[in-house]
Amino acid sequence: MDKKNPLEAFDYRVHPDDFILYELGRLIEEDRADLDDEDFRRLIDEGIHEHIELRPEIRNRIAAALKAAGERPASRIMRMVGEPSAPLGGLGPIVHSYTAYLFRRLEETPAATSPAEEEARELIERWKRGEILREQLTQRLVEIGVAAVAPVADLLFDTPEDRTAALAALEVLGAIPSLISARVLAHAISEPMLEEELELKAYGSVRDMWPLPRLFVMYSMRPHTHEDLPFRWFQLLVEMEEPDAVDRIIEELVAHAENPNFQEDLRALLELIGQSKDPAREDKILHVLNSEEAPRSVVKLLEEFLRNSS
Repeated sequence: MDKKNPLEAFDYRVHPDDFILYELGRLIEEDRADLDDEDFRRLIDEGIHEHIELRPEIRNRIAAALKAAGERPASRIMRMVGEPSAPLGGLGPIVHSYTAYLFRRLEETPAATSPAEEEARELIERWKRGEILREQLTQRLVEIGVAAVAPVADLLFDTPEDRTAALAALEVLGAIPSLISARVLAHAISEPMLEEELELKAYGSVRDMWPLPRLFVMYSMRPHTHEDLPFRWFQLLVEMEEPDAVDRIIEELVAHAENPNFQEDLRALLELIGQSKDPAREDKILHVLNSEEAPRSVVKLLEEFLRNSS
């Protein structure tokens, strides 16, 4: 391969509202956009998995670009790109070109507030002052579309205890299926911030929008630093029959089983495993039980689960 990266100008076709770009912007603000930073590298790895590994059309376009640049068909990068299940996060040309692409894509994203967003914020203020009805507000916000999502998210998160405002916000967000609204709704159900009826309404909207919130949910689950387990997220993974659902639940069991504050939550997650249609469910559990490194508390929970489910 020539010294020049043949994928240097490759278009990975990442949507401007994609969560990866949102998170990249945050890391840049924190001066952490470096491949030596653990969170930044995790972001790049997740992005490569979502935007390249899971998209056959992108793999095919990469293979064509490499071939056009004179790459040998038998080379390691050509073989891995051509293998549908092969991980690509260890291939330098892809890592570096994808990372550079994300920076360019972020620079192309408009930073200024649009007139449509300003209109949405003004409408919300007029509604708060009693100048327009809720029906007028929600109808116009839905007509504005994605540009209204940020103002509506502020309405929801600034006063979640205001049932009328929360209900209006959920109605609008649920009627604007997009990457941004899906993330807002997914965040809203990740912790107990809404009363149960409104939480279920938000959950239904997230479920209807799947897989739009998938990357945000899967990425946010990884660190295991949360104080409350995002039960609704795990419920989503199970109900949407995500292949990694059981794996993610088992990871939570291993991470939190020694903490007595999580026992009730972990038993609720075990019930979700029981609802999973994953044909490898029992094998995944047995793998943990047969591991010498599994904490005794995890083994106890899983053995109890197997006894009760048999």
